[in-house]
Amino acid sequence: MTLEQFGRRRAGGVLSAREVELAARNGRTLVLPASTLITPAARDRARELGVTIQLQREVAPLAPPTAAVTTLPGSYDLIEPLAAFVLAAASNELPPGVIETTKVLLLDSIAVGYAGTLAEGVRAVIAGLSARRQAERGHVIGQRQKLPPPEAALCNGALIHSLEFDSAFDEGLIHPMAGVVPAALALADELRLSRGLPLLTAIAVGGEIACRISYAATGTPPFYRCGAMAAFGGVAAAGVLLDLDQDALVRAFGIAYHQAVMPWLAHEEGSPIHGALPGFGAHAAVVAARLAAGGASGPRRVLEGEAGYFRACEGGAWDRARALDGLGASWLLQAISLKPYPSGRLTHGAIDGVLQLRAAHGLRPEQVRQITIAASQIIAHRTGRKPEPSASLVNQRLSVPFVVAQALRRGAVGLDCFGPAEVAHPEVQALMERVQVVAAPDIPPTDLAPVRVCIETVEGARLETEVRQLLGSPARPLSREERLAKLAHCWQVSGQPAYRRPARLAETIEHLDEANSLAAFWAAVAPQATP
Repeated sequence: MTLEQFGRRRAGGVLSAREVELAARNGRTLVLPASTLITPAARDRARELGVTIQLQREVAPLAPPTAAVTTLPGSYDLIEPLAAFVLAAASNELPPGVIETTKVLLLDSIAVGYAGTLAEGVRAVIAGLSARRQAERGHVIGQRQKLPPPEAALCNGALIHSLEFDSAFDEGLIHPMAGVVPAALALADELRLSRGLPLLTAIAVGGEIACRISYAATGTPPFYRCGAMAAFGGVAAAGVLLDLDQDALVRAFGIAYHQAVMPWLAHEEGSPIHGALPGFGAHAAVVAARLAAGGASGPRRVLEGEAGYFRACEGGAWDRARALDGLGASWLLQAISLKPYPSGRLTHGAIDGVLQLRAAHGLRPEQVRQITIAASQIIAHRTGRKPEPSASLVNQRLSVPFVVAQALRRGAVGLDCFGPAEVAHPEVQALMERVQVVAAPDIPPTDLAPVRVCIETVEGARLETEVRQLLGSPARPLSREERLAKLAHCWQVSGQPAYRRPARLAETIEHLDEANSLAAFWAAVAPQATP
């Protein structure tokens, strides 16, 4: 759908659930202009009350598609067409492939959220917020207690992201689901959502917005991009569920932006709060959407203004066309990768290459003299450090020398590869000293692949491989069996009751679009939670 078509639909107005309720009192039929947006909540309410919705035929057809950028004034901010896309997507059935992708991403997010209870600092976040027991309606993944929805969003964001095991949009250097899923779950809880399809729609649309904005950023991010993308994607998801019109949605984006600009400081210092930053973005999204729904004002030049996101947080490096290309026709959401290793996505190419050479040549640690990882500038800059034995888990998960040492030593990189004892192990310390990470001038500075791995042995052999596509990406996807194995592993380490089956969550999500009740879904998300 083009922006001109967005504008025509917008002119027809938005049908809210409240208007459906009024129609139920005065009659059983609503006759509306064909360009009216009918949100999922309005459809659900009409079905419950027996209200028939009829759309009038337009006298003239919609104008033929035109170039998106030319259909708005030159002064418009990129947030405007993105907000229009949110409304249009919310009022139409999404492609089946997008819904299926969303189910996979939702299952993966909740799976790693289970295991997130192991993460350094997460228990402190949950405990600190659990002291406030008021309006407890929000489920927290794998936990007994419930929290107010915004705080449940914060906790779930921390649970999903803190182990660096959650899905990633490699092209945008973000973890979109770590903010979008918590925000959508929080609003679904607060609104007592009854059907699964609107929840999947909200997650899909929110994820797409986070991917589109991050994809438009073309430089190396000087700020932690995941926090802001969690806020932007979370607002889009909330907008779907709260029936926000375009004006309120744009204001919500502006309000959330002012809460979600996050520096790299937590990462640089190895603070455990780094893992919770997408949770803060999700919290900001829920609060911002509620404020905007109540009439609160927010700035409108959210992305491209003089103090907008791209200039303030991306060094002024962005390309508007990348965000708009194919908007409404193709989905960047389907390019999100699932992570096979619980470490920063920047480290995965190196892990993959070392594991390939280890398996192909039967390498043992004592045979290795030198390991050279040639990769992009961002990989060399962000992950080249060797952690000290006292290093935090944050620094361990974002260290190529450490994860490469573990891959060579263990033949795998799993959740049990991290911790003070692992870093201090003499064999790990010795192997890390033999790892060198260099920036290859021919690899674009922010690309995650290719990654070239060269291992020189003590016998003088030179073993080389190049990882051109990261494992778990759409080009090298995880199989369904591998995804379920990851779920089972995360469930096992999370300490969930033995009588609960993780397969129940998978079965529930695989049929979520057909569900007319979310009771089974919530029971699988938080099996220990009180009713």
